[in-house]
Amino acid sequence: MKTIKLIIFFLILVSIAAYSKNQTDKINSEQVPGHASSAAHQIGLSSFVVKITDELLLDHGIKMVKKEYRSKGDEWIDHTDAVFTQNGKVVDAFSSQRISKVYQGDLDNDGIQELILEGFSGGAHCCFDIAIIPLLPRMNKIDSVNLNNASLSIKDLDGDGISELITYDDLYSYFESLCYACSPGVNIAVNYKKGKLTLNPQLTKKLDRHLQMKLQLTQVHMDIDRMLRFKDEGRASDSISHFLHYLYTGQYSRGVSVLDRYFVDGTPAAKAVLHKRLMDIARESRFWEEIKAANRFTPQQLAKIRTGKSIKELEADSFGKNIPPQHTERLEKVIKSGGIVIKIDYPKRVDAGEEFIVKAEMLNGVKNVRMGGLTFSFPQFKSMKFSTVSKTFDNLKSYRHPKKMYNRILKKNIGINYFAIEGWESNWKSKSTRYMKLKFKAPYGMNTIDISVRGVIVLGKGRHKREIINPKNRRVHDQQGYPVEQIHIKVNE
Repeated sequence: MKTIKLIIFFLILVSIAAYSKNQTDKINSEQVPGHASSAAHQIGLSSFVVKITDELLLDHGIKMVKKEYRSKGDEWIDHTDAVFTQNGKVVDAFSSQRISKVYQGDLDNDGIQELILEGFSGGAHCCFDIAIIPLLPRMNKIDSVNLNNASLSIKDLDGDGISELITYDDLYSYFESLCYACSPGVNIAVNYKKGKLTLNPQLTKKLDRHLQMKLQLTQVHMDIDRMLRFKDEGRASDSISHFLHYLYTGQYSRGVSVLDRYFVDGTPAAKAVLHKRLMDIARESRFWEEIKAANRFTPQQLAKIRTGKSIKELEADSFGKNIPPQHTERLEKVIKSGGIVIKIDYPKRVDAGEEFIVKAEMLNGVKNVRMGGLTFSFPQFKSMKFSTVSKTFDNLKSYRHPKKMYNRILKKNIGINYFAIEGWESNWKSKSTRYMKLKFKAPYGMNTIDISVRGVIVLGKGRHKREIINPKNRRVHDQQGYPVEQIHIKVNE
């Protein structure tokens, strides 16, 4: 009798275990219809449980359920599915290690809302994928885009009510065996329209301020040591990034000039090889058609690029003849006071990195003048480089911080805070003109160049010494205590 009872008890336990297994399998298969088994197969698990971490009810009866998976008795594993159903039927799913919602709104202003999810695979840098889901009355299959190492942000860059996707083209990571952190890259603004991502070159121009500051730092280093080596402190990467920025924004010839200038220790052949490798990669970009259109490349130009001609040849031959010369509009400022007339001729705007000329002349209309001078000062700079194109002043001198100049208020020499240039004439006859014509280079990372201008002539000596100042009354004064007229030159980044 005891033996029979043990057998019956054992059979009951077996039945309960079998029933529990069937119920568990049923629950697992129902939680992710048509998808859970494939997820389990991908993960390599024969048995797993599901945890719902987020549910989102969207337009047109679309529902998103985000689920995480783990094996029995194990920790939650790094795998997530965002499963989409419409009216109770599974449409599609987006899978990644970690999934976050990036944006919900009308990306292309067509009246249809879009949902954007970003998936991250984990790892030091890689990989990011995005899914753009139009919320339609009849939902379509999800289209995902692999961004590799590039994450995503969304912003309306031009204030038109339509948001741009801001990311970067990751094709240049580890370029020429550079480390990931040292790799060149190009930030880009992308538009979404009816399931397609397209590069927006004009709005991409708004994303280069940080890059311009880097190139300005590169210029500072070059001014110091005159050398730029390929892997030297990331300077090469900054220069390549600038080339890519100009390429992706339709300013290819400027990019070629950057490569030619900042690889100062590279031979023409080495520069040509570098240029060809970059262009070969660019042609693999999903945005190559927009890049070609932005730069207006002709078939002949593309053929020359593919052959790997030298940078100098490309700049002078292929593009110099096809891009119309840019005639910079120039302005003239005239200041009159106390018999002194100052005329300043300067460009209205310049490109960052471009050389430009400012000419200033001063007419002395006062008799019995002993000496006089015309002064430029630059409140934004403690020091800057310039060259003299021509002059008629008998002395032209520059002053950099912390050199000393005379202050008319304190009546003594003081240390100056910013850069100044003074043209001085020791024997200035009445009704004669003196001028200086100077060449500068527009800096990176600035919207304008501010220049303060003033002139002074000196009569008499000792107790009878007297100064006539032009301009006479201004709210703005320079570091020497003189009123100044200011001119402003716009800088195109």
